[in-house]
Amino acid sequence: MEKGTQSLGFGSSDLVALGRSPTRPLDRKVLAALLSPLLVVVVAALAFVGVQRARQGQLWVNHSREVIDLLQRNQLFLVDAETEERAYLLTQAPRYLERYQAAAERGRTLLVHLEKLVSDNQAQAARAKQVRLQWESKLAQLATTLDLFERHGLEGARLYLLSGEGTGQMEAARSTVEEMIEAERALLLERQAKRDREVEFTTWVIAAGSLVSVLLAVAVNIGIRHDVAVQRRNQSLLEEQAARLEAQRNSLEESERVLARQLEAERSLSDRLAAASVAAERALAERNVASKALERSNRELNQFAYVASHDLKAPLRGIANLAQWVEEDLSAAMTEKSRDHIRVLLSRVRRMESLIDGILAYARAGRGEGQREHIDVGQLVHEVKELLAPPSGHFAVEIPAGLPTVTAVRAPFQQVWMNLLGNAFKHADRDGAKVHVAAADRGAEWEFSVADNGPGIAPQYQDRVFGIFQTLVARDKVEGTGIGLATVKKLVESEGGRVWVESQVGQGATFRFTWPKRQVSS
Repeated sequence: MEKGTQSLGFGSSDLVALGRSPTRPLDRKVLAALLSPLLVVVVAALAFVGVQRARQGQLWVNHSREVIDLLQRNQLFLVDAETEERAYLLTQAPRYLERYQAAAERGRTLLVHLEKLVSDNQAQAARAKQVRLQWESKLAQLATTLDLFERHGLEGARLYLLSGEGTGQMEAARSTVEEMIEAERALLLERQAKRDREVEFTTWVIAAGSLVSVLLAVAVNIGIRHDVAVQRRNQSLLEEQAARLEAQRNSLEESERVLARQLEAERSLSDRLAAASVAAERALAERNVASKALERSNRELNQFAYVASHDLKAPLRGIANLAQWVEEDLSAAMTEKSRDHIRVLLSRVRRMESLIDGILAYARAGRGEGQREHIDVGQLVHEVKELLAPPSGHFAVEIPAGLPTVTAVRAPFQQVWMNLLGNAFKHADRDGAKVHVAAADRGAEWEFSVADNGPGIAPQYQDRVFGIFQTLVARDKVEGTGIGLATVKKLVESEGGRVWVESQVGQGATFRFTWPKRQVSS
């Protein structure tokens, strides 16, 4: 009884708390709470201004893209007009004359629209006017050729064409259009950077404003809750002091209430555990459903990739056949320039087929399909070398003995080596070209490398080479799709490895990748 009575006494801290008044701190917290909506309004206004400026920047970006598109189409129409006129001179078929006239008219229409688009830019407007005058001059030369053809026949037109009059207008027009395209691309980059800055500013305003608002609201809430708790504690102390004579009974009742709360807490905990168990079972079921949906999606994606590949290749084969038929039908009448055009067309068709195959390989990369097995890397590299068949007189491929055996699915692992060696064969120096393969044990993984003595890669472009559709050399000089190294990166990273390049300009390039050590699953 004495111990229970002593437990009802008040300490110095309780008396201090009893004497405090939370009125003034509470007023400050209420004022802070009133400032929160004002802060939200300010953030919303700044965000609205930022969005409007970013939207305006996007409009200017779209404007530059439209100008570039018009310039490129204008070049095509001028070439079409000249090509259709020559076809008419050779065949005298009316449809070529109609196509020539249609191409000329579309070109004039585009130039009028172009002048309106660039009217806001004095330099571009001057170039657009110059392009229109050069266009009209070239069309006048084509019209003169047709007039001579009508009056003096093919021989008259041929002599006029051989005189070279009008050739300069074509080159001048192309040069001016290229200047406009370069200038507009520079504007495009500048406008895109400005738009991105506006978007970044708006994002930071929203993020910072939201964070400050949340922190302010949390601080006010915590402060108010603390003040309310202090008030309740003071009130309880006063009530206990007035009921000191009933301290023992109150102590027993408090003990009963504590016990009841503990029991209630235990029941609540049991209920929460049961609810958590049900939620876990539901999450597991949902995960199983999602896993099945993912498997179905992968199968559908695989089927779509094959169908899309077939449907895209069919018209390409048709284009190639038509180009060959045209070359065969007009073989005697075709100029060397026309033959070059046919060869370029066939080259573009082959490049497009390679691009489709590369996209298909990239889409399938990293799916982990197939059975893992032990693979002798040395034997595999020799097989890949034979498949790629580099010119034996120019290449020295060094494959050291003692390359390790790895555990992998054969098809994707072989694809990694084919893409890396193929890349080295394409870019190594043709005289005295050398490609060296190596491997190193890094503990939990193997590190492989493929080094060549090609032109090398500047440091600022070394990350870019692993991007899809990225090439550092024009495709007319080194044939490629820009997908091979991207596929390597996807395949290696899907196995938990890394891939990177070490290079200096003029000192060749070394591509390295790691492959984890694994056991074949039973």
